[in-house]
Amino acid sequence: MNKISLFFISILFMLMIFGCGKNKPLPGSYERIIGNVEGAIVDTVLTLETGAEKSYSKFVNTSSSNELLLGSYEQYNSGIYLQFAAPGDSLHIKSADLVMSIKGKTAPGDSSFWDSFPQATVNVFLADTLWDETNPPIKDWNLQLSSATIFSDSTNKISIPLDTTLLNQWNDDESDYNSYGFWLESEDAEFIQIYHSLNSYDETIIPKIDIYYSYVDTGGVTIDTNKVIYVSEDAFVLLNTEQDLNLDPDLIYVGKGLAFYNNFYFDLSLFDSTIHINRATLELTINKENSIRDLSGLSDAYLFRQAVEWIDGAEIDPIEGLGASYPTTVTDSTITFSIAPSIQSITTNTYVNYGFYFKLTSDDQTISRIAFYSSKSDPELQPKIKIYYSTPAKQEF
Repeated sequence: MNKISLFFISILFMLMIFGCGKNKPLPGSYERIIGNVEGAIVDTVLTLETGAEKSYSKFVNTSSSNELLLGSYEQYNSGIYLQFAAPGDSLHIKSADLVMSIKGKTAPGDSSFWDSFPQATVNVFLADTLWDETNPPIKDWNLQLSSATIFSDSTNKISIPLDTTLLNQWNDDESDYNSYGFWLESEDAEFIQIYHSLNSYDETIIPKIDIYYSYVDTGGVTIDTNKVIYVSEDAFVLLNTEQDLNLDPDLIYVGKGLAFYNNFYFDLSLFDSTIHINRATLELTINKENSIRDLSGLSDAYLFRQAVEWIDGAEIDPIEGLGASYPTTVTDSTITFSIAPSIQSITTNTYVNYGFYFKLTSDDQTISRIAFYSSKSDPELQPKIKIYYSTPAKQEF
């Protein structure tokens, strides 16, 4: 047989092989992905088992924030703690003004709220203790330094005259209050006024005290002069409790100021180590009615593969306890996280399935709250994972 004949026989043989392969039935797993109708695409959807989400909340230390919040937003009520170094008991304070620079304002409702130019009263006290986010100072009317009006249309600075008798007691090295700070509250505010904090890193806008004082020089002469004392530590402190917020227990929350941390555990035992995850997304649906501040902070929503077991109420170490992180994609009222790498690593037993950890980052910068539907909601609104995967084709010899 010549070489040309062998060439044509080889081609015919190859065509027979490919022709037979094309008529073979598709693997069963492929039918699960694509469906029985040609061209239809069906997701493999895992919904969260009812009650499978876990959560806890806590007030966070806000001393790293570049904002100081004073006033009320719905059930949230915020005071301000300011720490100043005492100027020294060798001088006598004759007058003093607390000066703070306004950064902005916020309130519930639409812009018409501001048409009435709301105002509020701010009371300034000597603090009775060092600041702690879980134990804020208690206002003591015997330690009141000042009372002033704050105006919602103010755009520059506020300057509050302070009681010099109390300031001189505070300035005494032997005073019980010498190492404590100042405490600001506003009981009647229907809005929050926002001020620049120490973390604005600009001496022209951070809180300060302008004092006018006298001292006796080495020659026995009394000298009157001015001095500026800049804040050395500050924070906004939420005064409400979680119970004050009247939260719906059948929803999932994330927030700032009062932070919420969540764990979602999906059963992935359906998938074994032989499958390949082509795509996987975790979807959550927003409940706008129970959210505040127009979903402020939504771009800071992150999902993490949890690397340790969830323990109720226990802080998870971000280095040891959290694995890969996934930013959010927002579409209408749905947020989506692309989590294929974590799903693949769990199905191949590279990592133990401890679930996914959900929170807002930068939760110490301001206040916000975003609500989501939970596993107790209608099926179409429940948290879900959509998985596109494939399995090895059957080998026939």
